[in-house]
Amino acid sequence: MNSLVEDRIGKFLMIAVFTVIIAREIVGLGTIFALRDQLDLWPLTLLSKVFAIIFVGAVVFFTVIRHDPLSSAPGLFPRVTAIAGTFAMMSLIAMPSQEISRPLQVVSTVLVIVGTVLSIICLRRLGRSFSIMATARELVTSGPYDIVRHPLYAAELITIVGVVLAHGTLASLLVGSAWLLLQYLRARFEEQTLRSAFPDYEEYARRVPMMVPSITRLFQGSDKSAATRAEG
Repeated sequence: MNSLVEDRIGKFLMIAVFTVIIAREIVGLGTIFALRDQLDLWPLTLLSKVFAIIFVGAVVFFTVIRHDPLSSAPGLFPRVTAIAGTFAMMSLIAMPSQEISRPLQVVSTVLVIVGTVLSIICLRRLGRSFSIMATARELVTSGPYDIVRHPLYAAELITIVGVVLAHGTLASLLVGSAWLLLQYLRARFEEQTLRSAFPDYEEYARRVPMMVPSITRLFQGSDKSAATRAEG
């Protein structure tokens, strides 16, 4: 199939599926507010749901306006991995949970909120280059992408840890572990595609770690920012 045709089909399906998800999340938002007197920590839960809606809305928006692909990873496996990695996270959220302690509820909900907010920031920086599939559209190396090469996956990992803690079950831990493996494979397929499309990617990959930030680079970035402010 022609890559542009495949991209158009994928775009239509993405918009349709995530629009339905937004609608369901909005209904859930109303339910949380209506039942707030019966829910522990309902303000945190409500805030978590609001940020989830913003994130999914951003996914739809950037899917609509994204650049046409320059190239895509060949073969079926990268596509299956991308789809499975995307929807494993959603299946984890929908899984049944068991009761956990109140402190653990606070920790898990805060992790979900922090991970979702960071995901929104990364998605905003990725902008029109966003894609679920391993596709090269434009090389983004600034902002969070100057800290790690896959900051969106790193941010989503924080969310996943929060969701696994909230469920408190072995099944959720297994699904979360499978999600992590799928994201690692997705990252590898994406890097292969970006290397073939952008000659500068090799130097970028040598300079910037994959998913775990370098403490030295973080301090160097802070020093640069302080110097810039002092010069200004």
